[in-house]
Amino acid sequence: MLGKLAMPGALIAISLFLLWQTVGMTSSHAASELYGPAFFPRLVLAGLILVSALQIIGEVLRHRAVQDRGSRPRLHLGAFMVTIVVTALYVVAMQHAGFIPATLAFQAIILGVVFRLRSLAGLILLPSVLTAGYFVIFIRILELPLPQGQGMFREFSRLVYY
Repeated sequence: MLGKLAMPGALIAISLFLLWQTVGMTSSHAASELYGPAFFPRLVLAGLILVSALQIIGEVLRHRAVQDRGSRPRLHLGAFMVTIVVTALYVVAMQHAGFIPATLAFQAIILGVVFRLRSLAGLILLPSVLTAGYFVIFIRILELPLPQGQGMFREFSRLVYY
């Protein structure tokens, strides 16, 4: 049973570390500390922690119920590891490249590698539509500042955001 708890436990530990990394993500344009540029990464990481905790709880309950082990689907370790690594890179990339480029790349990689989407149009169109939706929700409706990046990425963000 401990082997099955290792993956969600590791994801919780990594997510907590990445959550700690978002402490430096601040903006003078933020309406409050809660709704600053780190809001979306913190939301994603909190979701990962919640899902991992639910997996641990589910495994403990399954172990207590002594269910048939052959009926459960197997964990795809490669997809899991890619998700963890790409999520960590996404949090770091947002600080340097800004929200829009980092989110586009993050979604394209996850869709291509984890969900095995092979259509080039899908790998370009779906992340673009989702990122545009996030942009409208967080920037236009909620008026939350998202990471703008550094250098040329900051200039691109300023052009798009304002």
